[in-house]
Amino acid sequence: MALLIACSSRAEQFAAEILALDPELDIRIAPDVGDVADIDTALVWQPPPGLLRTLPNLKLIVSVGAGVDALVGAKDGARTLTIHDSQHDSDPLGWAEFFKQPEVVRLLKR
Repeated sequence: MALLIACSSRAEQFAAEILALDPELDIRIAPDVGDVADIDTALVWQPPPGLLRTLPNLKLIVSVGAGVDALVGAKDGARTLTIHDSQHDSDPLGWAEFFKQPEVVRLLKR
């Protein structure tokens, strides 16, 4: 499965930090999503309207911002999903470490 990064101009930095921990991960950076059926996780901040509802196998949305208002208020038709709002704010290395946590790995393997 794949991780989609749909956030600020720091998307490339987020991807580099995560790939440094596991170079085998399939990471996509919006708008280049490839096959949407592959994406099960999204690392986002104010994603483009409608983007999340196009991801049929999305299991987890992680907000890199200090809140989830942009996700909850979007009303773009996305299914009910797990939303995790972390204390990592916009620290790419912190997010890379987040995705390696055993609890997150177990969730993504469901």
